[in-house]
Amino acid sequence: METSEKKKTTRGRQRIEIKKIQKRSQLQVTFSKRRAGLFKKAGELSVLCSVDVAVIAVSPAGNVFAFGSPSADAVVNRFLGRDSGEDVGHGGQWKARYGEVEREREKAAGGGGFWWDRPVGELGLGELERYMAALEELKCKVKRRADELAVAEVAGEMERVSERLAFY
Repeated sequence: METSEKKKTTRGRQRIEIKKIQKRSQLQVTFSKRRAGLFKKAGELSVLCSVDVAVIAVSPAGNVFAFGSPSADAVVNRFLGRDSGEDVGHGGQWKARYGEVEREREKAAGGGGFWWDRPVGELGLGELERYMAALEELKCKVKRRADELAVAEVAGEMERVSERLAFY
């Protein structure tokens, strides 16, 4: 009888040494995979223990990802003692500010570039205030979108967890 040996083509699931990853591409891939797992665990913790959770992670590329239950803004504001009862970024003030930025973008499109493309040292006080408000708006939108994506990903897992708990 002849036995055929099959060699593994992959390394499979292995324990890795905890140290800084030097290769930039591997660092980004590892961050992306681990981020999804971290958000999933945070969602499970929130459901199983009925707690509010916020996780904010900045990728090696500088992108900000946030997950929160009920939302990252609400948890952070409560932690900082700024519990105003409303979620930052969802009010009419941001919509109005967004409209202003859009109008200014259209106005500047024909005139050799945007004011925010200039070095910060060249901006006046009014432009710096607009720049700061635009960055805050962008941060809120990124957090909101990250929350939406994370919640959608965790929703299926929460259903499975609640089904398992109902079984016991």
